[in-house]
Amino acid sequence: MNKSLRFSLESILILLLALLLFTPGFYRNQWMAAGRKWFYDWQKNSEHMVIARLVESRQSGIFSHGALLGFGNIPTWRNDAQNPGLEYQAYLEEGEFQSYFAYTSVPGIQGIFFSIFEQLTKFSPGMNLKIFHGAISVLTAFVLGLFVYWTSKELGRAAGLLTLVFIAFSEWITLFGGNIYWNLWAFYLPLIASSFYLMKNSSSEMYNHSSLGTLLAVTMLIKCFFTGFEYITTALMMPLVPFIFYGVRDSWGWAKLIGRSLRASLGLLTGATIGLFILIWQITQVQGGVQEAVGTILHTLGRRSFGDPSQYTVEAESLNAALLPVLIKYINGRAILLSQILHTTNFSIEVSYLALFTAFLIVTILLITMMKLSSYPMNQLIGKALIVTTWVSAIAPISWFILFKSHSYIHTHLNYIIWQMPFTLYGFALCGYTIGVFMNLLSKDKYFRIYRLEPS
Repeated sequence: MNKSLRFSLESILILLLALLLFTPGFYRNQWMAAGRKWFYDWQKNSEHMVIARLVESRQSGIFSHGALLGFGNIPTWRNDAQNPGLEYQAYLEEGEFQSYFAYTSVPGIQGIFFSIFEQLTKFSPGMNLKIFHGAISVLTAFVLGLFVYWTSKELGRAAGLLTLVFIAFSEWITLFGGNIYWNLWAFYLPLIASSFYLMKNSSSEMYNHSSLGTLLAVTMLIKCFFTGFEYITTALMMPLVPFIFYGVRDSWGWAKLIGRSLRASLGLLTGATIGLFILIWQITQVQGGVQEAVGTILHTLGRRSFGDPSQYTVEAESLNAALLPVLIKYINGRAILLSQILHTTNFSIEVSYLALFTAFLIVTILLITMMKLSSYPMNQLIGKALIVTTWVSAIAPISWFILFKSHSYIHTHLNYIIWQMPFTLYGFALCGYTIGVFMNLLSKDKYFRIYRLEPS
């Protein structure tokens, strides 16, 4: 009973620490993980479609235009025609649009919730925006806090602490964390669901394919409700990553690992399929028929992936682009802006993703070496499971860069976030776990005591 109480108290403390650390960073860039102007400009340019939806809901009803997000006062979707400033002005000054163009890539369920909240509370638009940003910041902090708790529980406190620090000071997680369009928490929800279910039932007779499949279907549907099919290949692969960890750690064997993963995939695909049907229904409310809605979705898929360049105008260059330069750009991109965090204005200190990947590789080699040379009977399976899981998890973000190369070519102000889905999170957990193992060896292992000049 005392042990159970202690774990319960520890989980509360970890989640509380995550909420206190993450929320102000996501809400107002408290820890300066991103440039101050970059943070606020990026927020506005990403979430103005939600703002336009709120104006349209107030003006024409919550379910007008299929309740889709969109753009105010433009007849068609064009980057050069968008004016987020005017949409914010219309919302804050309780103005109206002369026209509304629906954005057909995401269901945008947050527009419905926010609009209902506005009608029920009658707060000022400025107050509503603060509440919306605050709520999303807290929700993202809570979901990522659950991941930190899982890391601490399964891999040790050093792993949990280092993961916590990285999330707090990640430029891209900070940018996305409180954004009312992106709803970053929704991307991680299926990952949290599979992680916690397997943490409890991996080696238990209580493991139930139907229960887990239903859980993953529901959480994936929630993801699609709020973020549509943004980064969908990455989102579908993320919840399967914990299966690698537990499959290796608990020695499932290939048959059980593949079988469980495939059945979980059916749940994920079910949730995504339901989300797709709902989006098609929404589009039909705007375009008048199922055939037109399906055509719109196929057109969107083509311009983001491997469509015929001759069928597109703006996206033709991105569709013709070579894959390797796109991958190199994202590998060399900035992961952490240290000079901003340290308030160093005279020079810039940046940590690239290439530097992080190199560090993860070095740590992997160190951990393997300690596992082989140590005479202390450490748990070999945990280290092996974490190494395999970390590097396999890189497939999730890479899948989007490859399959949706055109989207990645254009959206270099966005797509770095998927390195955190969930590769770099596991990478920092690996670093923390290795530190924990090293400290444990220093204090207990005869081999390491020799090099500390201590008597055996």
